[in-house]
Amino acid sequence: MIYFIKMQVTRLKCDGIVLGIMVDHRIVDGYSANMFISSWADITRSKTPSMIPSFERSYLKPRSPTVHSPLIDNVFAPFSPPANPDINDLGKEEGDEYPHVNRVYYIEGEQLKRLQLLVNENGTRRYSKLVAFTSFLWKQVALSMENSRKQDEACNVIVAVDGRRRLSEKEGEEKEKLMMSHFGNVLSMPFGSKKPQVINFTTRKNICLNQFFFNF
Repeated sequence: MIYFIKMQVTRLKCDGIVLGIMVDHRIVDGYSANMFISSWADITRSKTPSMIPSFERSYLKPRSPTVHSPLIDNVFAPFSPPANPDINDLGKEEGDEYPHVNRVYYIEGEQLKRLQLLVNENGTRRYSKLVAFTSFLWKQVALSMENSRKQDEACNVIVAVDGRRRLSEKEGEEKEKLMMSHFGNVLSMPFGSKKPQVINFTTRKNICLNQFFFNF
């Protein structure tokens, strides 16, 4: 059975309450989950929800039959972790059988602004902080791959983008309102795939000009 949502309420000793919510991403995206939580909060305050969700699907016009680019096979890498991984070996670097590492980085707002200024310098098109940072990150990963002698492999970058605004562009105010209240999953996954050497010999500005970024 697929559950749309699961919730857990934890009451703290200080009388505070922590609300944990888990949703099925196949059914809703973050935008819809936030819409649900915000509406719930409005109702508990005896207020009318600020946005009434729309469950209409006819205006999405999905491809029929479904068409996928053959490049999609090069974007996602299959990952099969060991059945019984040794916790002590998870940090290995050489001969690693568990090579996937998750890192979290903190970036100052001023650093993002500087990246954006560099990309937009003397340009007729203004790029967002997201596009500027993604181009920088793509180059750094490509440089790392080349230094590791993986220059013949594909260097991919994928960014999850909310498709609501894109699907309602130039479609009129009514379509825009319907899409903004659409409850479901409207994520798209624009991606770029190039060899590390190509990326490293390309300026960040020209990377932003790549067709991949037009999907943002």
